[in-house]
Amino acid sequence: AALEEKGVKYIELTELRRGLVNRIDSISYKDINKFVEQYQSYRKLILFDENILGELHQPENLIEYPLAHSRLTRIKEALKDYSFTVSLVLRDYEDYYISRYCEFTRHYSFKLLSEYYSDGVENYNGWQYLVRQVKDAGFDNIRVYDFKNAVSDPEAFICSFLDETL
Repeated sequence: AALEEKGVKYIELTELRRGLVNRIDSISYKDINKFVEQYQSYRKLILFDENILGELHQPENLIEYPLAHSRLTRIKEALKDYSFTVSLVLRDYEDYYISRYCEFTRHYSFKLLSEYYSDGVENYNGWQYLVRQVKDAGFDNIRVYDFKNAVSDPEAFICSFLDETL
């Protein structure tokens, strides 16, 4: 409620995924606009979901979020009349590897960690690659936050994220 009093709308995750994220690759630019326009009474809109970037896919890709560029480009082109700040909340890369493996074991057949990363972690692109994809999709205002700081002090994170106090 405090955010909405300040004219900021955080779209709940279920609503965001159902209305936009899960359909982003197939819906029209008009439908993307229609989804956002229902919140036009707010001065800021928060679309906060790691799945906007797409799925991780299997490690053989050696690319983190291989659909990120195309999905972000669609959003940017569809909503060209809006201004954006892209905020990436990134984990330590070692923690990310563990999390990625856990997600894999939830969705695919089990593999030993050593099999999952058989190509070696040194072959992965790193977060710089992801930031470059965001930049190449046409976003100039990009902020990077440390996941640990966001989790340890959520209010400070939100204030920094919004450039204002609550």
